[in-house]
Amino acid sequence: MFDALKLTLDADEGTKTFKEETLLTTQLTVSRLQQLKTCDSSLQGLDQQITAYQNKATVVANEIADLDQKISDMEQFILRVESIPKNRLDLLSEAGVEAQAFGDPVIAITNKDDAEAEKNAAETTLVSTTSQLQACLANQALLQQQQQQQQQQQPEQQGGF
Repeated sequence: MFDALKLTLDADEGTKTFKEETLLTTQLTVSRLQQLKTCDSSLQGLDQQITAYQNKATVVANEIADLDQKISDMEQFILRVESIPKNRLDLLSEAGVEAQAFGDPVIAITNKDDAEAEKNAAETTLVSTTSQLQACLANQALLQQQQQQQQQQQPEQQGGF
């Protein structure tokens, strides 16, 4: 009887873990996008991307809070069910109380898979944004180096050192 509940609980805990990782990755992406915006102010649309990722981080944080509550409720339910005498537990199981309590474990597992895919997508975006930032910083360093070289050459051309 508890197998379905425990399977659902495990899947929800897995979903929560993936959502937490997605939240951290999304927050890091926001930070990288803000750095990228600072690095190259000519990039268009970064404000919208930053806002979109900040909104996503808020949504994921709310989903984590919801999962925390669901996991807590489920754990309390399991403790209550475990305290029910065996003969009464059999009657409840036959009546389908277990299935009504917290839903279908298959749905919970699907949610976990979706959360993992979402986490992977967030990580891919983070990698892409990080590489863009690194390229921008490299270009910025190259421009600074070229400016320094030009400044050093100007006195030589003007004064004939």
